[in-house]
Amino acid sequence: MSGYEYKVIAAPRRAGRVKGARTDRDRFAATLTELINEVAVDGWEFYRSETLPQEVRPGMLKSRVERLESLLVFRRPLRSARDAADSLAARFPLPGEAGAPVAPAAPPLPEPPRPEAPRHATEREPLRRAPPLRVGEPEPEESNAPVIKLAAPKRDGED
Repeated sequence: MSGYEYKVIAAPRRAGRVKGARTDRDRFAATLTELINEVAVDGWEFYRSETLPQEVRPGMLKSRVERLESLLVFRRPLRSARDAADSLAARFPLPGEAGAPVAPAAPPLPEPPRPEAPRHATEREPLRRAPPLRVGEPEPEESNAPVIKLAAPKRDGED
């Protein structure tokens, strides 16, 4: 069973005149705002809008035509649901409200020990910059980098 009752109203097709609204969008938004606020005074909450097909007969002898209608759906809690909620709130008040029993505070939990960070993550060797290479100069002999000899591509007739 749903705890809400619903009300459906046809959405306005034209925007009314609104002081200060310059564009059609602004006027239409202001018209919708006024309509929603009028309905909200009675406790209705805007739920959603729907566009549904409707079959209409434009004249006596003409065939039926399907037309889309825009509808605004509002809802509010059923009175019995509101009364039940009020009685529950009176019997079981939320913590911190007047008349609510206050439970004693639990002692704080001790903090778990923090694991030590791995050595390699925090301590690194300082970076050193390699000296620039210049054309015609040999590589410095202090380099510990492995030397990779590249083979030149073979030409026709060479083995």
